[in-house]
Amino acid sequence: MAELSKRELTFCYEYIANNFNGEKAAKSAGYKTKQCRQQASKMLTKSNIKEKVEELTKKHLMKLNVSAEKVLNELAIMAFVDTKDVYEFDGKEARVKSFEEMGKATRAIQEIQVTPGAKGKPDKVKIKLYDKKGSLELLGKYHKLFTDKIEHSGDINVHQNEESDSAYKKRFKD
Repeated sequence: MAELSKRELTFCYEYIANNFNGEKAAKSAGYKTKQCRQQASKMLTKSNIKEKVEELTKKHLMKLNVSAEKVLNELAIMAFVDTKDVYEFDGKEARVKSFEEMGKATRAIQEIQVTPGAKGKPDKVKIKLYDKKGSLELLGKYHKLFTDKIEHSGDINVHQNEESDSAYKKRFKD
């Protein structure tokens, strides 16, 4: 990796500190306010800066104890939670399980609303889970189950000869 200037290094640290906002990072690194967006864009194309940002991001995630495995596990919990993990229904009445009974399913709960009823018992309990579809989409993208584009690695050689050129012209002539 090529040596970074003090300003470039500051940009890299500020880029992480400002949640990957290049304009703010460039401003914090001392670039002119009017040129920060363009300067950030230009700097983020440089391989040595990209490498440093990647290195700092990995260190930052390690500090936070965040790993791809942990993120995927949390997404899986939100994607595959079943309502039976949260409440029971005996045919007449629904009972919300305790947090201990729910186990990991508690991590899929976004919100709980309790409407008080008579005799101190809840009249209505509303449980909102995190977005199952969104979690499934993220997991699917990670595992490349569906792609929006075709990925190709390697070279593509296109050869055009007179024969294919004339066939094309015959087929698509005005």
